[in-house]
Amino acid sequence: SFLYFKVLYEKFDYLSAILSAYFLNIGYSLLRYFFFGKSYIETFDQVLKQNKEIFTASLQNNQEQLSILLDVLDKVKVIYTKYYVGIWVATIVIAVYLGSLIISKKASFTWVHKTLRLPFFLVYLLIASLGLLLIPAYNVIGINILIMLVPLFLIQGSSILDFFWGNYFKRSKFLMILLIIAIVLNYFILLLVALIGLIDIWFNIRKLKTMEE
Repeated sequence: SFLYFKVLYEKFDYLSAILSAYFLNIGYSLLRYFFFGKSYIETFDQVLKQNKEIFTASLQNNQEQLSILLDVLDKVKVIYTKYYVGIWVATIVIAVYLGSLIISKKASFTWVHKTLRLPFFLVYLLIASLGLLLIPAYNVIGINILIMLVPLFLIQGSSILDFFWGNYFKRSKFLMILLIIAIVLNYFILLLVALIGLIDIWFNIRKLKTMEE
């Protein structure tokens, strides 16, 4: 938080503040992994074990529902133990982004969100993560990097939506709420917005409207 506000009020640039917090949290999450990773996983295992015991005692008369629930818990365990570094960074950057939108409405200097443009080197990080995915020994590392990058592409994609349709949605709050719900709840729309953000980093989709004008 300190670094975020320091960069924000020195540069008056929301994107620089978000990226500063983003890269700092990558370092922090790696430190957490190397120094506390084992204890985190052990604690998580204990919590899951306790939950399984509670669910087993509560759903003895509904074996089908119990079986589904235990299967879900096992999948959550696999996801958390392998990818919690990426998940930590992803949740932090989303929180910082949403916080920036709120601060922008209250601060003396606003954020022209629709002009947001992330640095191109993120494309190289994406290529590196996809390359690691192809190597079985580094598959988990590649997925963690990919999880870290997806929120940034989502942010870029949301700025594209704002650029082309922001004025329209501002006039219709109901449609804006529906769009937000659809993005949050629909996995495919979420990926589509992230893909749009990635394409814009690479090719600058905003040029289409400039050329049209």
